[in-house]
Amino acid sequence: RRTILDHVSTFEVAKLIHLKLCVLTPKERERYLKPLRDLVWNVPAIERLSREGMKLTLLGDSAYALEQQLHATERYLNSHGNSRLAICLLGTFPTSAPTATTLDPLVNFSTTGHSSHVRSYGDEYQLGRMRALTDADVERVFVMSFSAPMRVTASPVKGSWYKVDDVPDHTVDLWVYVPSFRDRLCEEVRLTPLDMLRI
Repeated sequence: RRTILDHVSTFEVAKLIHLKLCVLTPKERERYLKPLRDLVWNVPAIERLSREGMKLTLLGDSAYALEQQLHATERYLNSHGNSRLAICLLGTFPTSAPTATTLDPLVNFSTTGHSSHVRSYGDEYQLGRMRALTDADVERVFVMSFSAPMRVTASPVKGSWYKVDDVPDHTVDLWVYVPSFRDRLCEEVRLTPLDMLRI
């Protein structure tokens, strides 16, 4: 039973519950009815890194629909059918948060579990530059790149949204923000008119 539940999406679990084909214990509900399970492969890593200061923000109308899938499954299916959800994910952590033991996990974190070593090296360098350029008494946030492949950055001065190919729920189109150094320094996220239509 646990093996099967571990290998189906949260939305699929919600459908099984709605059809009364599966009854979960309170502990199982806590484990399997997490919206993040449909977006990232390693939820325990998110929970650990959240305790270290990482913050994830879901953007767009689909963020509400993701919750509705779990708690109002029939209403969601009646209104959305088989339509895809476009979810935009933004990750940050305080520049003061990483320690010698938490820096690598924070910088290497990827929704797919596969990190880009080149991207991670660049992110560590940019974090060091940010710390050097800003007052130590001022708390700043570092916009994460989710260790996206280097080839996705079209411009070194402009951040962009990257579509993640490997998502646990096949009905979700997941986009993560990959910032430029300027974005990080100014604590900005760029949204083009096309991005606005998507979310």
